[in-house]
Amino acid sequence: QFFFFVFCVLLLSAFGLWMKCQAGWRENDGKCYFFSTDTKSWFDANSYCMGQSSHLLSIQDVQERVRTQIGTEIYWMGLNDEVVEGVWEWSDGSHFIEYLFWGQGQPDNWQGNEHCGEVVGYNNGHWNDENCDTKRRYICKHINCKDLS
Repeated sequence: QFFFFVFCVLLLSAFGLWMKCQAGWRENDGKCYFFSTDTKSWFDANSYCMGQSSHLLSIQDVQERVRTQIGTEIYWMGLNDEVVEGVWEWSDGSHFIEYLFWGQGQPDNWQGNEHCGEVVGYNNGHWNDENCDTKRRYICKHINCKDLS
């Protein structure tokens, strides 16, 4: 992933080839976002995003969080603590920085079975932990670089 990013940056710098996102995706600040209208479990949503050469949404800064507001809907993002309970990580491997976006009292691992992160639109975009088998809409994200394959 890192080498692909470096390749994209070099290609875009050398040729000035700023590409638009593919149809159905939204571009913002060099990244492409896909907001689903269907629902999937967290695992199925993660697989779908990976099949689109992307990952479930990871949030790296306050500005990105603000830019990805989602109305009143609830969407899966790439946050999970599947490996170690209480140790949250992004499915794309990016560094998790605790921005305190969790909703009040969250994460709570209700009934010991909430290991996947969702962003809750009707709660000002705050995060909640949820059972990974719950069907939700989802957000995929990737760097805005033309697929060269």
